[in-house]
Amino acid sequence: MQYTMSKDWQDYIKQAEESWLLLDVAFLVALQLEQEPKVGIARDKLLEMKQELGARITKTAALYSRLQALNEYFFVELGFHGNHEDFFAEDNSFLDKVIDTRCGNPITMSILYIELAAAIGFEVKGINFPGHFLVQVQLDDHQQVLDPYNQAQPLDAEELEDLLAKHKIILHSDKELSGYLDVASKRDILIRLLRNLKNIYIEQQASEKALLTIELILSLDNTVIDEIRDRGMIYHYLDYTAGARRDLTAYLELQEDNDEHKIIKSLIESLDDQATVLH
Repeated sequence: MQYTMSKDWQDYIKQAEESWLLLDVAFLVALQLEQEPKVGIARDKLLEMKQELGARITKTAALYSRLQALNEYFFVELGFHGNHEDFFAEDNSFLDKVIDTRCGNPITMSILYIELAAAIGFEVKGINFPGHFLVQVQLDDHQQVLDPYNQAQPLDAEELEDLLAKHKIILHSDKELSGYLDVASKRDILIRLLRNLKNIYIEQQASEKALLTIELILSLDNTVIDEIRDRGMIYHYLDYTAGARRDLTAYLELQEDNDEHKIIKSLIESLDDQATVLH
């Protein structure tokens, strides 16, 4: 497999983000990185699910009834669930695989939940919550946060604060919580999906896939300087000295001085002057 950014990807993301379909861009990730993507089959299966769900409940039914019908169909009847046994499996991030196995991670489970909710006439929005992607739905007089990775469990403020505490984020006032509940854009969701994959590939030492994933992220937002740093570190691992020096130097110029600067400066100094060819 040739790990290069496809023209289809480049052409799609050149369009205005407002015109993107979340389903399309999630499938494009699979087409870019999966060994044998089966996107067409997955699209057909998802369409059948939407049609079946739409036949069961009208868009004019009470919101709570529609939400209950969605949860019953998606989690109980179809058996979709979060992959708690192998959370970091690569397939959890590929939407076609998730539709086939009915098992995914918080982001892919949320994308499918958003899609099916739209089929019965209500809007579910993604939340780029630290450490665990969530969704939010407007229920009459209040907004409810749900966790599609865990059967769309509703989460109250205390439970959300506990999730933040697991990532060493401690709130000092109730108002601070709202700052973590901003709606995620399609670009935000896509970058988070790709970052999950990048971390998996780095852990697997799958350098070419990790590099492609970083290129995809930077094609969406070229100001994400952590990705420039990570690309430089992978280049260093591959003995591509010129690329490593370029990216790590750029990172230092863009990033405010922090504890990491001394380490990266030392690494740059240790690089050979002569660049080698990446292969």
